[in-house]
Amino acid sequence: YPGTIIDLTYLSKPYQVKRGQIVEVLFIRGAITIRLKAQALNNGFYGDVVELKNLKSGKKFSGIVKDYGFVIVR
Repeated sequence: YPGTIIDLTYLSKPYQVKRGQIVEVLFIRGAITIRLKAQALNNGFYGDVVELKNLKSGKKFSGIVKDYGFVIVR
């Protein structure tokens, strides 16, 4: 409607990984591939590096956002 104030959140695209979200992680090391779940420690869009925490060990590591809720570590 004319004169309506637009909230900036309507104009921004959604994060593909959100802080606190449990995401699927794919570790790729040569011929070895490991799939696990981790908690995202920050927000990210496609191609961003995000910090993650392993749910079982609590260890922190980083990976690259590839899709909604999906991160790759090489």
